[in-house]
Amino acid sequence: MHRVPSLVRSLAFTVVALALAATCAAWNKPGHMVTGAIAYADLGAVDPAARDEVVAALKEHPEYLPTWKPMFASLHWPAEDEGLFLFMEAARWPDDARDTPDDHPTWHYINRPFVPPGQPGWVTPNDPPSVNVLTAIRDNRAAFETGSGVARSKALCWLFHLVGDSHQPLHAATLFSTRHRDGDRGGTRYYVRSSWGGRTTSLHALWDGFLIGSSNPQKVRNRATAIRAEVPMTALPVGVSDESAWLDESFALAVSEGYRNGDVSGSADEDNGRVLPAGYSSGASRVAVKRARLAGARLAELLREMVAP
Repeated sequence: MHRVPSLVRSLAFTVVALALAATCAAWNKPGHMVTGAIAYADLGAVDPAARDEVVAALKEHPEYLPTWKPMFASLHWPAEDEGLFLFMEAARWPDDARDTPDDHPTWHYINRPFVPPGQPGWVTPNDPPSVNVLTAIRDNRAAFETGSGVARSKALCWLFHLVGDSHQPLHAATLFSTRHRDGDRGGTRYYVRSSWGGRTTSLHALWDGFLIGSSNPQKVRNRATAIRAEVPMTALPVGVSDESAWLDESFALAVSEGYRNGDVSGSADEDNGRVLPAGYSSGASRVAVKRARLAGARLAELLREMVAP
């Protein structure tokens, strides 16, 4: 584990905690923190003992003593809230670990192909990677159930993160067209903007940032509380029996809401995005909030199932 980046982040975090003004361009890192906080509340509501066991496992992580524990101390939260903070950090850790030996880029997505109606026959999609978010969820669950110590804790963090990724629609689909012959890589090369004078961004980054723009833990906590109040779980399916169903849902939403069945025009020019239809962002944001709520609830159910005696 590379300690210098962790130290830098820890120092930066202290400034953020005091200023209450951290922002992040992008289910970005703050978004993952939100799903972790939702899972903490949901799991505690039904099985506090299971939640305590998960917290204990997270304290085996190599980032706990040098990074997470002092970061939590800088918040001056009550001691009993440390578990909530660890759930937030666990959910974002795989992104913090990019460019380290713990980085596994293809674990974050599956990118099933979508060819919009009306494309010529020569537009040929590529198959998704054989190692992907679905295989990673299953492999890390097995690693958690059979491992111990650091290995078990790292697998747990990956599960936190991957359950979130599997509910972000643009992690489940990639569009192929005459403009994107090699695929738009989950919308990361599908450039749009909200208005004629707006800033160009990728469709993927747009969806990534719908939940929250700040990684400040108090703001994340408040956002998670608001989402839990806003979206009643009685209206959403939870189930953890088949993770592939989560990705089926996300793919369907990527097609219908992300790309609007091909009616959203995206540019291949990263400096000149196409303008989104009126009302697109508000509608997509509502979908993203529901997916985050569902991700947190399903993560809580998965964790409970994994640590059950």
